[in-house]
Amino acid sequence: MCQMWPTMRKGPAPHALCFAFSMSPELQVDFHTGTQEDSDIAFSFRVYFGNCVVMNSRQFGDWKSEEKYEGMPFVDGQPFELCISVLQNEYQRAREWNRDLETSMTEKH
Repeated sequence: MCQMWPTMRKGPAPHALCFAFSMSPELQVDFHTGTQEDSDIAFSFRVYFGNCVVMNSRQFGDWKSEEKYEGMPFVDGQPFELCISVLQNEYQRAREWNRDLETSMTEKH
């Protein structure tokens, strides 16, 4: 389950309050650059519950190098907050669930 409050204005970043469930093994958040299904994806954040977290982008139909984090910081049935800041030249994500991933990931768009 995931509740999202997206916003593209200055101020609080888009964030989601989510719950990890082993019976629902995947969560994906994509920031598309257009309205078409095959448009570029400036930032993709995918969680494979019980396995790993993967971040990536897609330009001109090609997926770029992905960042993959093994291990699972999410606990089944426990809430976590996902916060993605949309900045001019990058996406920064912050989590309360893993200090090792506190640094921002930069994806040029």
